[in-house]
Amino acid sequence: MKHRFIKTLAIALPLGLLLILGLKFSTLYYLSSQLDYSMPHNSKVLLLGNSQGRNSINDSILTGWTNRCIDAEMYSGVYLAAERMLEQNKVDTLIVHMIDFYSYPDNSISTNMLIYKSERIAIADNELLSRLWKLDGSMMVSFYLLNDLHVLTVPATIGGYEAWDFHFLRKEMKQLNSRLKRRGVVHTPRPSLEAYSMQISYLEKIIDLCKAKGVQLVLMNYPKYKRNVFYERSKSWDYYLSIDSCVRIADYEYFQFPDSTYYANSIHLNYRGAEYFSNHLKTHGLKTMTPAQWRKTRND
Repeated sequence: MKHRFIKTLAIALPLGLLLILGLKFSTLYYLSSQLDYSMPHNSKVLLLGNSQGRNSINDSILTGWTNRCIDAEMYSGVYLAAERMLEQNKVDTLIVHMIDFYSYPDNSISTNMLIYKSERIAIADNELLSRLWKLDGSMMVSFYLLNDLHVLTVPATIGGYEAWDFHFLRKEMKQLNSRLKRRGVVHTPRPSLEAYSMQISYLEKIIDLCKAKGVQLVLMNYPKYKRNVFYERSKSWDYYLSIDSCVRIADYEYFQFPDSTYYANSIHLNYRGAEYFSNHLKTHGLKTMTPAQWRKTRND
């Protein structure tokens, strides 16, 4: 009986693994065939990036703007989408979120589940796909099955403005203030830039792509609520000084709202915040500067 069980298990495990792999590849194929990279004909400004852009820019207010940000996006996913969208659409300006790299070191990319919720993994290149297969074995079956079932039942999209209407900031500030009193400013990891080589390489690809297409690239730092009070900058913040001077930076981190109710939390705007911020951009235009000019405005 024991030998029969072992024999059955020896057959079942490889078959199960093949089934999972087949399901994963079929899902990737399905998603890649469903993604739509078109833009309205009057759009000349394209936004790509993470949830900060998704929840800060109401593109129905800004004529000629198209918001295609999605949650947890990194420069790798931005590049993959930009490559296709700039090929299919006439774009004058590409706006991408400006990240403080500490959240995205290379050694965390294979285990950060948020990254793989992005539908853009469907059109990822070999480097990203190789990382996808390095998830811990204990997580593999449940992750693949649940994720595949989710994406096969939810229409594939590549993002867009999300109208959050909640306000959790007051509760979050109580927690952050309590932590600040106990431990001081939260120290973020400060490794060398080599720890962020993957994201840096993809940002450089985005820069080269925009230069080749004649598109102005703007890195935007979206509004945040007193981030400098609770967190220090990672060592990588000065990396932006080394990027091509043709890139412009739009720094709105300290943008002033009438009060804190315009935030969903400390790093995301809610619907009121997005409407207020978008109307400001509509009235005053997008203010940008060179990397060198930008760094002189910061004291962190």
